[in-house]
Amino acid sequence: MRTSRIIAGVAGLVWLVVAGQSQGLVTPYVNNLGGNSGDWTIGAAAAGGLVHTLDWEAHPTGALNGSFYSGSDGVTISNSNGFYSVGPYFAPSGTVSGPTSSGEGLSNGSNALIDADDDSTVVFDFAQPVGSFGLKTVDLYNPGGVHPYTMTFYTGSGGTGSVLATMTTPGYCFQLNYVYFFGGVSDAFDIKSVIITDTHTAVTGDSVGFDDIRFTTAVPEPMGLSAVLLSGAVIALRRDRRRF
Repeated sequence: MRTSRIIAGVAGLVWLVVAGQSQGLVTPYVNNLGGNSGDWTIGAAAAGGLVHTLDWEAHPTGALNGSFYSGSDGVTISNSNGFYSVGPYFAPSGTVSGPTSSGEGLSNGSNALIDADDDSTVVFDFAQPVGSFGLKTVDLYNPGGVHPYTMTFYTGSGGTGSVLATMTTPGYCFQLNYVYFFGGVSDAFDIKSVIITDTHTAVTGDSVGFDDIRFTTAVPEPMGLSAVLLSGAVIALRRDRRRF
């Protein structure tokens, strides 16, 4: 399909640019508590692209460096209030209240981005639009919706442009140290930023780990065929001009 658009010539290229401005439809992966990550992986694979995973193991322990993954993965991370440190995360204790869920199993205590405060925000800005985004939470305490996180996809940088989708963590308790994954997959590579917001007021002093940040980037098209076809079109145009 991509090749056929190039063959269509200048008109086809203009059509491609206009079509790229339309918004995609985002499929949320929220409700399958024990299998969201697997469902997301299947959806992302069907949509195509290269999967990036930020597991925080290469990031130095300590304060979040928002530009650490800018060069390698094309993503810049900014935060306010919480989400300010990276390190091993495994809660030593906590309150367990129903309804409870073991989610996708126990965390292995690996490095994570830690949200240690209430009323906090973290923004993921992508150098190029991505097709999907998702992540694991560790030790989320949200029975009955007392400590929800929202994830919002935008077409512009820094939470600007149009809202593609918003999803919220379900009302379950994943303590102690159980993993819950949520995210979404678009049918177009049009996600330029993702904002995760923690606006809870009913619970204070409850930290949550965020691990294995996943997103997909478009696979670059081979330039060989495109260059040959475009150069051929230029040559043909020059020949046509010489006839007059």
